[in-house]
Amino acid sequence: MINKIRGFLLLAVAALLAVAGYKLFDGLESPVGKIQLSNLEKGIDVQIENFNLSHESNGKKEWELQAQLAQINNEQETTHLKRVEIFMNRDNGAKYSISADVGLLQNKTDDFQLEGNVRLIGGPDLLAERLATGTKAGSLEKKQ
Repeated sequence: MINKIRGFLLLAVAALLAVAGYKLFDGLESPVGKIQLSNLEKGIDVQIENFNLSHESNGKKEWELQAQLAQINNEQETTHLKRVEIFMNRDNGAKYSISADVGLLQNKTDDFQLEGNVRLIGGPDLLAERLATGTKAGSLEKKQ
């Protein structure tokens, strides 16, 4: 009889831990945002609300990317972003901000493309510098 009570209590504790674990990890808030793992569209592995990603070099934050929604596709190694904002800090202290309706982040290289109502706030120096040095996709060069 005592063994049956022990078995029942052990089963009850295991069930309670399983329910608590499910409640704890359902809609998990992480440093990058609220993560959703189930009921996703085809091709989307993870969906994150209030996504936040930053890049640091030598202890200094070079850029920070924020998005209302990020949908990660591990097969294509891309992250589709909605309502994107990117904040950049340059060595000379200049700060820039770029915003767009949608974006695509390449997970391996951290390169991103922005589309729809793209706005650059800050001096034109950053854009002129990028055009002068060229891009990976094609060699855009500043004409002299």
